[in-house]
Amino acid sequence: MLKLPSDVQSSVTHIIGLNTSKSLSHTLFLTLFACSFLLVAGSGPAHAQSGSEYTGTLEEIVVTSQRREQSLQDTPVAVTALTSVELQNRGLINTFDLANAVPNVTSFTSLGGGSSHGQYFIRGLGLFDFIMTSEQAVGFYLDGVYIARSTGAALDLVDVERIEVLKGPQGTLFGRNTTAGAIQVITKNPSREFEANAEVTVGERDRIDVKGNVSVPLIQDQLFLKLAAATLNQDGWGKRLLTGEESSDRNRDVFRGQLEWEPRDDLNFRFIGDYTRTRQKGHTEQLLNVVQSPPGGFALSDLYHVLFLAPQGLPPIDDFIATDPDESFANEANIDRNDIYGFSLTASWDINDYITLKSITAYRNTESHTGWDLDGTPYPEIEQEIQIDHEQTSQEIQLSGRAFNNRLNWIAGFFYFHEQGTDLEDIPFLQAIAATGSGRVGRGFKEYVEVSPPLFIFIGTDTKSYAGYGQGTYSLTEKLAVTAGIRYTYEKKLDDNYLAGALVRPFNTLQDDWNNTSPKFGMEYRWHDDLMLYASVSRGFRSGVFNGRALDPVVPPAADPETIWAYEAGVKSEWFDNRLRANLAGFFYDYNDLQGFTLEAGATILGNIATVELWGFEAEFLARPVDNLELQLGIGHTAQDITKVAPGATISITPDTRIPGSPEWNVVASGQYTVPVGEWGNLTFRADYSYKSSYEFLLPNTPLEGENGYDLLNLGVSFAPQSERWSLRFFVDNVTDERYRAMAEDVSLFSINTVVGAFSDPREWGLTLRVHY
Repeated sequence: MLKLPSDVQSSVTHIIGLNTSKSLSHTLFLTLFACSFLLVAGSGPAHAQSGSEYTGTLEEIVVTSQRREQSLQDTPVAVTALTSVELQNRGLINTFDLANAVPNVTSFTSLGGGSSHGQYFIRGLGLFDFIMTSEQAVGFYLDGVYIARSTGAALDLVDVERIEVLKGPQGTLFGRNTTAGAIQVITKNPSREFEANAEVTVGERDRIDVKGNVSVPLIQDQLFLKLAAATLNQDGWGKRLLTGEESSDRNRDVFRGQLEWEPRDDLNFRFIGDYTRTRQKGHTEQLLNVVQSPPGGFALSDLYHVLFLAPQGLPPIDDFIATDPDESFANEANIDRNDIYGFSLTASWDINDYITLKSITAYRNTESHTGWDLDGTPYPEIEQEIQIDHEQTSQEIQLSGRAFNNRLNWIAGFFYFHEQGTDLEDIPFLQAIAATGSGRVGRGFKEYVEVSPPLFIFIGTDTKSYAGYGQGTYSLTEKLAVTAGIRYTYEKKLDDNYLAGALVRPFNTLQDDWNNTSPKFGMEYRWHDDLMLYASVSRGFRSGVFNGRALDPVVPPAADPETIWAYEAGVKSEWFDNRLRANLAGFFYDYNDLQGFTLEAGATILGNIATVELWGFEAEFLARPVDNLELQLGIGHTAQDITKVAPGATISITPDTRIPGSPEWNVVASGQYTVPVGEWGNLTFRADYSYKSSYEFLLPNTPLEGENGYDLLNLGVSFAPQSERWSLRFFVDNVTDERYRAMAEDVSLFSINTVVGAFSDPREWGLTLRVHY
């Protein structure tokens, strides 16, 4: 019988007992899962059977989390890797879905950034704004190419080999703005032989997703071509009651082409081009609540009611508070249009048996047009329409190798990055209205025309970043190895901006530059072949940023960079002849100069507002106790202490403030069992579960925004014949129809007394057919 360590048992017990009043299904599922995990994982071994991926011992997973290929179990970094098979089994369709598959990862939708916006948090650190002047705290990489903007970082998963989620600052090897961690998406290489795959998914709300890829060897053993494409289409689940429009639909097309040339065994070139096109409506924005002005206080929305609504007999704004997550009273432009494309050339040369030279050259371009009704009512109190044009070029050179009889693994590199972009924001703000008609939709609405100008914001950015880095791991003995690394970064930024319309600020230009040195020290001890202990201390850096949302007559200076010292220790282990994999990691962060919004002299500016300590752990288990049964369990915990609040920031943050995207507890779990059906094939049953405790979306944690926590359950059953040339999967996602807040924002800091937001997708069913040739 398997006996887990006492600390793990107590953690599991604590999780199971959490928040039982919130969800009986949460407690029941975890109790059953824990019991089956503990009982079945200790069963005797079974012999491997042919025709199933889930027989015998656990498969090795190879990752590149240290910029070289290593087994996941040999990598002294907290990393969760999802293979292509795992992505398919879970039914993940976008990197945004990682939040319900990886412990201590949270993702937000965006009120105005559109569906291509990837807003990720790891261990409580992340980005809570998509504006051009902000910087991600989670580095995002596609085939080794850094994607700078959060707009364009929510990728549809088409022909993906694996995803690696690296937790903690990756200051040495993935150094640009990775105080929280990094997400690597690696697509599949062209096959050396002809290969074709097709996938069709149909489901609720007229869902039709079609994906396909084909690999063709153009010159035997030398030149290989791969083409992949997908079209994702589904009617929306939201409805605007005033206009009859639907929202929260999906209409996206993805194309990717690869050409791989291997003229010699020691030389490889890989050229990749990708394009994503989005033409759909945005999220179903809703008025969630109305903030009451304090006694003696008077917000601009109160004045709006007195001047424009009441005299014309128009209903007050609180008459439009949403009561159904599928319905909205908004009526301004709901737009989600994106064109995102990029090219990269990766060249690799094995100079000799010990040294490899690698070059990654890349260009990416994003054009985004989004529109959002930021008050959720029929009135133009505050709306938003944004056009973003962005392009980036990057060049990375890596030299890596082995030395001293393979006792030293080393890598050194240079990274150059340049981006230019514009952000145009058209914001109708407290516009006067005049009633011109009577009655509508049975609620007494009246037609109106806008008679005052909107607020127009222009932001232009130009950033150049240079970095040099190096890291080496030296084996002192067969069991003990030490790691040391360092990265130096220099960045220079320029910000053009002006305001027009309701407020005016003449065109002006700001510029600033910063530099940073980020070291890393680590140690790993191989207790035996299946047990490794490791510890590390590293520094992370997030670049300084300008005040893109400032409405001041004079733009405030840039906020200084954030820095973090991270201390981490972990265990990677396999047990019972590699039928149980248990990886644990604990961390402590000293996080300085947190960038956040403050309120000074009535102006909202971005500044360095606090010093924060964070700590917690991840525990991830994968078990194959008997053939055809696979169980997974991941537990994440994050705690915090704001140790210092910067002067002038007390309005935005206090010692009790919870930083965004940081649920205290989160759980992911899954179970899959395959039943052989004679000579016909295999029938597979699967369940996926995730839970998050309460968390905040924004600072300063106003009482009416945030999410109270949720749990999700997805179920599926699939069939594949012995030949495995095709498979059929039926699934139901969000079985209990859990409707949690995907985002919420209290706009009262701008004197508009509304809380607006959007809800998660409802329950839906689908059927997927996959064919392989």
